[in-house]
Amino acid sequence: MIIMAKQGLTPRTALNLVKRDHTWALCVGSGISYPIFPLWDGLARKIVHKFVPAADGSFDDLSKKMNAEVLLQAATEMAGKDHKTFAKDLADTLYEGLFEGLAAPDVELVKKCLTSVPGIRGIDWNRYLTIVQGKSPVKTTAMSLAESILRLKSQNRAPSSILSFNAEMLLGSLMNAVAHESYGENRKFFDYMIEPTSFHDKDRIAYYFCHGVMPVPGTWNSARSLFNADEKLVFLENEYLQLANSSYSWQSTAFINTLSSHVVYFVGLSFVDPNIRRWLAWIQKERLKSLSKHNPKGVVSTSHYWIEKKPASTVQQRMMEASVSHLGIRIIWIDDWTEVSAALENGIVV
Repeated sequence: MIIMAKQGLTPRTALNLVKRDHTWALCVGSGISYPIFPLWDGLARKIVHKFVPAADGSFDDLSKKMNAEVLLQAATEMAGKDHKTFAKDLADTLYEGLFEGLAAPDVELVKKCLTSVPGIRGIDWNRYLTIVQGKSPVKTTAMSLAESILRLKSQNRAPSSILSFNAEMLLGSLMNAVAHESYGENRKFFDYMIEPTSFHDKDRIAYYFCHGVMPVPGTWNSARSLFNADEKLVFLENEYLQLANSSYSWQSTAFINTLSSHVVYFVGLSFVDPNIRRWLAWIQKERLKSLSKHNPKGVVSTSHYWIEKKPASTVQQRMMEASVSHLGIRIIWIDDWTEVSAALENGIVV
């Protein structure tokens, strides 16, 4: 069956996409945390600079021939790094921009906020918000999403789950900060899911780290133990390939279960990850097969939405729409990232 790509929506036209009795979920990538945390290409550049400084001058040429995972793999092998050393260096590199320029008390506060829940006493969440906002010239998409999630939560329309392909906890910590400062919420309302044995309370949002999570450098042993899933990181090429060739992984199970039973909004992803595309293609194939059998005259070709900034070229817009239509994705075009909250909230019936 050949299905033509639908033209993208806008925040004004992306209305009532999630009916009142339907559930929804959120899937996020590194774009939501930029510029506080680097994008994957930027992270790869920093790692190459640290591990193989002689390759700095040719990085632009190399990046045209290798994606971020391959660059990370090559730099790690050339530097002779084992997995444990690589994970530590990656964590230090990932967090250095957030810690840079902060006084020692503020660094400690940031570490606590990243690894704590709202009810912990003695944490200045307002100061944390000020520090984070001061690290970006504009409001980050992660902050906008945190505010949207809490607004929807106050109307009993919070996401059922969050799928994250990041290895840091910025969005989670901002959710906790907004919950505490704006809603007086002091209870844990989401669970980080970092491995197959992670526990999920039925009344909380399941927050999946699909590519593992980095322990925050310099945190106490209890926090490092709670958030340390660096052995499950999926950053190097061989890790991507092992995940792609695995007939079963908890990441694929979490992703497929979420996409199969919820309307999902994607934010901050580029849709070049081969595993994401493979999982989406499988889900969409099964969905169309089922719809064709039960309702052959009324097949709805898309069921999930990608919030993305609109390119200047109409041809590029149409190409991007076509690149994800067969995966069951329709794009909601925004002119600026300040519109991400409207693009999300307008579609969810409360």
